[in-house]
Amino acid sequence: MWIQEIEFDVSTDKEQPLLLNEGGINDMGDMSAPDIMEAAEQEFGKYSDNVYDPAAEEKVIGWKFQTNASYEDPAAGGEFTLETWIILHVQPPETICQYYILQDEDLKEIEKLTHPEEKLVLDDLDDVVQPGTDDFVPVDTLIPDPSPDNTD
Repeated sequence: MWIQEIEFDVSTDKEQPLLLNEGGINDMGDMSAPDIMEAAEQEFGKYSDNVYDPAAEEKVIGWKFQTNASYEDPAAGGEFTLETWIILHVQPPETICQYYILQDEDLKEIEKLTHPEEKLVLDDLDDVVQPGTDDFVPVDTLIPDPSPDNTD
């Protein structure tokens, strides 16, 4: 048998709890359902309710357990009621991945986000804007003359 652990903060809204962690699928080996429930109650707190199959609401597929917990980061909040769902699986669920392929329009917009600096395009190499001003100056005044006569 396999189990899935899902953790919620149910302190403020039991109808729309805050999802904290959707744990992986764990192989429980030859443990029976009653043994898993007993171990889960020791680890996750007091049994509070059953978890029902969404496709057949009268069928129990796991349990809910509650305990008091505290956020590691005090800025996130203080104590709260932690509810852990244990959902039983015959085998690990299959995962189907369908990747989104970025389109040219997406990539253009992302390029703007990841490289916001404007790229300098010089249409007229004879004149450039002097840094810190809006004044155009001739390029040859910015580049020193490499000729041997120049003693500057």
